[in-house]
Amino acid sequence: MVEPRIIDKPQPGFFKTRLIRGGPWVGAVIYRPCPMAPHDHDIHPDEWCMPLDRSRKLECLVNGKPGDMYRVWTSQPISMAEYLYLSESAAWDRKHDKAAPAANPRKAVNLGEMAPIF
Repeated sequence: MVEPRIIDKPQPGFFKTRLIRGGPWVGAVIYRPCPMAPHDHDIHPDEWCMPLDRSRKLECLVNGKPGDMYRVWTSQPISMAEYLYLSESAAWDRKHDKAAPAANPRKAVNLGEMAPIF
């Protein structure tokens, strides 16, 4: 049985959401940053972290950029594998196929404008 989500208490996880109505799915993640803080930059990098007295607040990335955590929290949860697929395919499309929906996530998908797949 799946536990119900409490809307005002986000938890770390992977999600898929849309940036605009009718747009393509994009990957989103809610995470807690490393609970270590830089101490002194004059010592070796392996030794310059010290533990904090409490964990840091949650942060959120939507399509690789900071986003609204509460909007993402109410989105559809997915596995880490699906999150990685959405993120990596969007990055590939931005580099190689600028007309693909994943390369323009703030534009609604119009199937009439897309090239046929066969």
